[in-house]
Amino acid sequence: MSDDVNIRGPVVDVGDERTVDTQYGESELLEVQLRPDHGAAPPVTVTLWGKWTETGEYLEPGMELAVYDAETSEYRGETQYSTSGDSMVVVEPGFIVDVTSVRSWVQCPRMYYLDKLGGTPLAEPVLKGTVVHEVFGDLLRGRDVESAVADRVEGAGLDIGLLGTDPDGLRETVHRHASAIEGWLAQGTLTERDEWRSEQLLVSERYGLKGRADAVRRGMPVELKTGKTRTVTPGFRTRCRRPVTR
Repeated sequence: MSDDVNIRGPVVDVGDERTVDTQYGESELLEVQLRPDHGAAPPVTVTLWGKWTETGEYLEPGMELAVYDAETSEYRGETQYSTSGDSMVVVEPGFIVDVTSVRSWVQCPRMYYLDKLGGTPLAEPVLKGTVVHEVFGDLLRGRDVESAVADRVEGAGLDIGLLGTDPDGLRETVHRHASAIEGWLAQGTLTERDEWRSEQLLVSERYGLKGRADAVRRGMPVELKTGKTRTVTPGFRTRCRRPVTR
């Protein structure tokens, strides 16, 4: 085996899944032929092992397939590729999918399609989250809490009326969240510079994913959550996630 490589190109042929005996016991494999270099190179064989054999259920000739961190080996003078424990397999990486759609489908495929048809229903938690996110963007642009909260709550007047929500109660709730955000933004930084960008679109051409981060701070995405908390006072919880924009 040599160093791991990345291979990507249109699929020429999809074999049948089969079970073989290995030194670790029985394992499933699926052999796929594809043309690297955007279809310009001769076909090569890529062996998908274990969970990646499920790819064969929807993979068809002509589709683009990418295998990242694949292992290489020589067989009768031909270089062959196979997945390893660190490999990632992506079907049609050129088709960019919104991460929110992926999350919705994983949670419930039927609700995903219903939401696509009917949109997100208007509800008080949704309204609160929308207003808090808008205030978050205002604070990143240097606005003070009082004016940002007042303007955003006033701008949501129609939805507040449709829901019958108490505007003063909503204003108080949003203000508590905004104060927590302001305190977090005022925390000391590791460097003298503290660069922010709000509502930043992130696209991963590697995995075919896109998503909009609430903010990007020093190159790392920041996600704002306004759901229920066990504490009375809203506050920030830091959560580290590995970005996919490689």
